[in-house]
Amino acid sequence: LSENPKPPKSKKRRGHKNIQEHPIGKSYRLIYEVCTRDKIVVVYWFGHHQKDFHKPKFEQGLKSQQRKWRQLKR
Repeated sequence: LSENPKPPKSKKRRGHKNIQEHPIGKSYRLIYEVCTRDKIVVVYWFGHHQKDFHKPKFEQGLKSQQRKWRQLKR
C-alpha cells in the first residue's frame, strides 16, 4: 500500500467516499482509507471475510472511526 495505495484488486467501499476494500489471499480483507493530500493510509480493519463486516453494526463503527480520525487530523 505504501507504493500503490489503490492496487488493481482493491475496490471502493459502497456508502463511503474514500474507503477501499482489498482482498488478502482468498479469505481475508483489508479495509482502509487513503488520504492523498497527507499521503497517509489509515487501516480500519483486517480480518476474515466471513466476519460480519457487511452488517450495519460494523458500518456504524467504521463511520465512527472515520470521524475520530478526521478530528485527529485537525
